[in-house]
Amino acid sequence: MVECGATVSKVDPAVFYWVDSSDKVYGILACHVDDFIWGGDQEFEDIISKIKSTFKVGKEIDDSFKYCGIDLLCDDNVIYLSQDSYTDGLSIIDISATRSVDKSAKLTAEEGHVLRSKVGQLLWLAHQSRPDLLFDVTKIANNLNKGSVGDILDIHIILCKAKNSNLRLKF
Repeated sequence: MVECGATVSKVDPAVFYWVDSSDKVYGILACHVDDFIWGGDQEFEDIISKIKSTFKVGKEIDDSFKYCGIDLLCDDNVIYLSQDSYTDGLSIIDISATRSVDKSAKLTAEEGHVLRSKVGQLLWLAHQSRPDLLFDVTKIANNLNKGSVGDILDIHIILCKAKNSNLRLKF
């Protein structure tokens, strides 16, 4: 990328950008494992051609595609970002009705493990595309070492909110 004139992002070494002589960004490319995502103006197409001659490019998709678990839709110079398909795959934590009566009950080791996993899934979702969930998930994440049955029930509420309100970010 650098040989093609890119500047490496100081924030993320997997993000590259191209600037012209007036310091205007005319292209950006991010990579994750073996997936690239890029955008830019007409001048940037020449750079992409050079990159394609260096790397084996399989499938190219524009307008509507998934990148790193995020659904992207480009329409009339607007980019919509959502994770509905990721959210659809999330499931609640199984807990017996008798166990769920006492919200203050401590979690078993297995329940604690499952709760940590679910919190991680929801934190990733909240950080990527669902800022509306972030406070509630972070509140539970901050107390995982003292997890209770009530936390599992709260996670169920957050999951229901995530699943019942399809949300997309507009850029």
